[in-house]
Amino acid sequence: MSLQVLRQLKEQNASIRKQAEINAASLVEFENMYYEVMNVKDEVKHIVAEVRQIKDDVNKVNEEIDNKVFITEAMADTLKELIRKKSTFVAKDVYGYNLDWNGLSKAIGKVRPKFWALLKQHCDDARKYTTIKYKDYEKAVSFIESLSTQDFINYCGKYGIPPLI
Repeated sequence: MSLQVLRQLKEQNASIRKQAEINAASLVEFENMYYEVMNVKDEVKHIVAEVRQIKDDVNKVNEEIDNKVFITEAMADTLKELIRKKSTFVAKDVYGYNLDWNGLSKAIGKVRPKFWALLKQHCDDARKYTTIKYKDYEKAVSFIESLSTQDFINYCGKYGIPPLI
């Protein structure tokens, strides 16, 4: 081989060696990046587990709050007023619209306790208005608004509608 060919081979060899060193450095850099990505992946898994635990804890607290927080006096007054109005309407419907004040008062006195008993059953057997759970308030309002003359009659059952005595 000629000297010139040897020089070219030597230059090519140097160039290949230089490229191999660059490739080796890149490979190390990629390997380091891979390990960093794996570390981040593990951290994300840990964070996801922590977030799930926090979510579970928050749900438990919300459930406790839902079961321990009751309606306010003002909300109870609203329910009482709705029961009063519904009782008055049903009392007139059942006992007649021509009752004097005393008769209407007696008729309402027959209807209101029945509607309260129905509301009580609907709201997990609340002992009084203020022991209705806050989370059940809207359901209670809707329930009262849905009460009808037929509900009163059905509640009276086999004993029938109580007389005004």
